[in-house]
Amino acid sequence: MFVVSAPGKIILFGEHAVVYGKPAIAAAVDLRTYLYVGTDNDENQGHSAGDENTIRLQLPDIGLDHSWDRRNLVWPSSISSQAQSRLDTVFFTRLQKSCLADIPDALHRVAAATFLYLYTHIVPREIAGQTYLVRSNLPIGAGLGSSASISVCFAAAFAILAGWTQTAIEVPLAMTPGSLLTAQSPLELINDWSFVGELCMHGNPSGIDNAVATHGGAIFFQREPAIRRPIAALPPIKLVLTNTGHPRRTADLVAGVKLLRDELTSTTTAIFDAIEHLTEEAYSAITARDSVCDKQLDPRVSERLQTLFRINQGLLLSLGVSHPKLDQIRASATHYNIGETKLTGAGGGGCAITLVQSDTSPLALTQFREQLETPEVGFKVYETTLGGKGVAYASETVSATLYRSLEGAQLQSRGNWVYW
Repeated sequence: MFVVSAPGKIILFGEHAVVYGKPAIAAAVDLRTYLYVGTDNDENQGHSAGDENTIRLQLPDIGLDHSWDRRNLVWPSSISSQAQSRLDTVFFTRLQKSCLADIPDALHRVAAATFLYLYTHIVPREIAGQTYLVRSNLPIGAGLGSSASISVCFAAAFAILAGWTQTAIEVPLAMTPGSLLTAQSPLELINDWSFVGELCMHGNPSGIDNAVATHGGAIFFQREPAIRRPIAALPPIKLVLTNTGHPRRTADLVAGVKLLRDELTSTTTAIFDAIEHLTEEAYSAITARDSVCDKQLDPRVSERLQTLFRINQGLLLSLGVSHPKLDQIRASATHYNIGETKLTGAGGGGCAITLVQSDTSPLALTQFREQLETPEVGFKVYETTLGGKGVAYASETVSATLYRSLEGAQLQSRGNWVYW
């Protein structure tokens, strides 16, 4: 039994434009997803802990609990450690018709389809069935990369089961690993396969979410041409993260921007170009040698980032991906003079990030939080740390039933985490 874990992310600059080959800056946050792989003593689903033919997927945060007989799954003709650059849509359709017909909920179907697609393409058929239990401190569908974090966990766990990555985990005889991978590093392997998971979920992902969830830290990212430039020493940037709780689907918002681009190509291209320029300006400011003064973000750099935050939000608003609830957060931040606010991720609800000014008082932050967390408003406010570690694994000794009862910090505090 073991657990893998991956962080969520926020995009500081470059949302949506990154899908069209423009750069973005993203950073891991200290909110994570955990995937338990092991046995279960819950017999309510028609199988016992010793049933090696049963594969059980549980995501209690969205109410999904489903089992399959691995002998009845649709399998590809062969398995390769080399991740696909494109989704096998014929196989994906066949998989959904054969294995997901009894899952009516759309969100459940997407999660289950992603799980099964990666499972059948990575895990050998002879591997015994297990329970796969997903727990998370990340809000679902809030623009914090929850789907990528889950995809990274799936890819990492399946690679361990397939023997493609060397770990200190003792794999049971019923799960004997195959040939160890030598051509790719574990992080490259996990990142590539988690991108396939993102293809299952979103159709046209940028790749930035799974890259941050895999590697952690902060990166300057560009899809075409492929650039992944780690920001080695992220300066101390104080952010407040506010979750509206308003549900939305990334795929729908990305599709809406594509429709706008198809209808008004020259206009949207100019918007994407402007986002590109401000992202590059932000990167230059963040990575400058004098960006930090007395262990604090230099006031000149802070002021520049405030301006770039404001412009970036305006451009995203023009793409039609903001939401009145995000505007409400921005209005509150302006009222208490905390700093500039922009959406993070796909928008349409989800989360906003506020870049806190250096002279903001603790009282102002408290008033901001209290106003937005009233029962009438119902938002959730976090003060977050940027640039955390990436994907990790740890051995586990408890059953899935016991692991399911853990909450919050208990998930991270268990075991000795190993980072690839």
